[in-house]
Amino acid sequence: NSGDEVWLVKGGSGAPEKYEARGPLVVTNSNLRPKPGGGGSGEDRGSDPPEEDEAPEVGPTKSQKRLILASNLVSALLLLALTSLWAAQLALDGSFTRRKCWLSVLIAPLGCFLRYLASMKLNNNNSGLLRGKLSWFPLGTFAINVSATVLSSASSALVRHYCLSSTLYPWFAIALRAFETGFNGSLSTVSTFAAEVSKYMVEYPRNFKGWIYVSTSFSVALFLGFCVYSWSAYIPQAC
Repeated sequence: NSGDEVWLVKGGSGAPEKYEARGPLVVTNSNLRPKPGGGGSGEDRGSDPPEEDEAPEVGPTKSQKRLILASNLVSALLLLALTSLWAAQLALDGSFTRRKCWLSVLIAPLGCFLRYLASMKLNNNNSGLLRGKLSWFPLGTFAINVSATVLSSASSALVRHYCLSSTLYPWFAIALRAFETGFNGSLSTVSTFAAEVSKYMVEYPRNFKGWIYVSTSFSVALFLGFCVYSWSAYIPQAC
């Protein structure tokens, strides 16, 4: 700008000299060269610098692919062998209690798989079902815990109403008890629920997310579980 003081070094003497600017200064020198992205108009000077080229993604090597394939095959064969063994134990074991355990082990992975899907789809508002102030709510964990409670209540009500036991409809009793223990037990989650409650309780008293989550989970689960089970207590048993 006109009137500004400028210090310049002339030649290679290294001694700076003071000047007064009376207009725009144009500096030319063979040692100066334009910097990529540094030129342009005044409007461009305030823009962000150009992004650097991203490094290309490097995939697994052939040996790593073979190792992954081999480990997947071994895992699949091991799972098939164990499933066959548990199914054989279920068919051949004459104990009513152990048969419930074998069937519980067989159907438990289904509950784990559904819990994983619900957490991935519904937690962190991935589904977009909750908006605004409720977008923080872990809908996936809430849904699977309430569902497991309702299903457990329903299976217990059926066992009570039809007097299912080792002597009366034993396989029906085994299936319902295994469903209650294996499937519902793996579908529900206490550890994730406790971790989420702990995370939200840290924010108290700035907000009441932790208390809202706990009270909603318990009240809805208890209410629906009571509604599903209560009919078996008021309707005469079928046996």
